[in-house]
Amino acid sequence: MALSREEIEDVTAPFLAADLAMEVRSVYDERLSAGEAAGPATAAVFETFRNVLSDPDDGPVVFLAVASIQLREGHLLEPIRDAAIALIDSGDAQRAWRPMDANVHRDRRLALQQIAELLRGEEA
Repeated sequence: MALSREEIEDVTAPFLAADLAMEVRSVYDERLSAGEAAGPATAAVFETFRNVLSDPDDGPVVFLAVASIQLREGHLLEPIRDAAIALIDSGDAQRAWRPMDANVHRDRRLALQQIAELLRGEEA
């Protein structure tokens, strides 16, 4: 069963809340507003944030933000989906999103599980 737009927004919201994720969203939205498709908008994000993509803390934030944006827009690109799933499965996404306490850790782990399920539902 497909999720509603509101349900997708609820699942993706945690991955768009960080300052870096908001910057990613701004670049992506600016490109879409200029008439670009998801591919070129994604390329612009990666060009803008190329210096943080390999950072173990910031890189996963960029990838999960792009995946979340694309899920919301209904234009999830396969390489983004696969990269986001790989970051979640490897544990890199959890390590990058360091919790302050056990409750936050549990909430973040649940959020990662939910977005992973949503991403896997988008596999062809």
